[in-house]
Amino acid sequence: MNDITYDEPVAEAPAGGPGDASYYYGEGFWMALFQGQIPKQNFYLLIASLMCVFGTLLPWYPVPETTNGVIAGEVLKGVDYMSGAVICFFALMASGVMIYNIRARALLFWPILLMLVDNLFILALHFLRTGKGFITPFTKDGEFVLKDAAWEAYRSQGIGIYFVTFATLFVLLQILLSVFMAAGKDKDKPKPAAGGGGGGAARRRR
Repeated sequence: MNDITYDEPVAEAPAGGPGDASYYYGEGFWMALFQGQIPKQNFYLLIASLMCVFGTLLPWYPVPETTNGVIAGEVLKGVDYMSGAVICFFALMASGVMIYNIRARALLFWPILLMLVDNLFILALHFLRTGKGFITPFTKDGEFVLKDAAWEAYRSQGIGIYFVTFATLFVLLQILLSVFMAAGKDKDKPKPAAGGGGGGAARRRR
């Protein structure tokens, strides 16, 4: 007597939206990833931030060698210096924020700016102090061989400083491109006609 059956179809659950956790961590996130709804700049900046971290884990200054080619003395990484440790800290913070931006489709940009300003300041001080070793091979007297001069200039710095320098310049380029693209979009927007609705209404009242 009490067995009652309903032939009405069961209502489907509504698709997850921005307030649903599955929207960020489930199918919604992967669909947005493959459909290009997540800005690709976030991935570029994440790679650049991780490259800065990687650079601080490599030698910061040239590795000393003896005449036999054997390494002489202790090799110090970038994080062994205060400047390298500071760059590593800001780069790790920027990497974490970029991962959050990718997963939540947010736009927190200030950690990248902090990392950029910090890196530019430290790199400027570093090259002001050690830049002579980079320039000297190209300005020495006598027979000049470009290949040998380039190799000597490369050897004047540790490999880690090149990773950090390249990543920092890449971040700076990305920011400049974003600014120019935004300025171009603003320029292409149609401007309101002069003497528009307000003037026409005034003329009609006359």
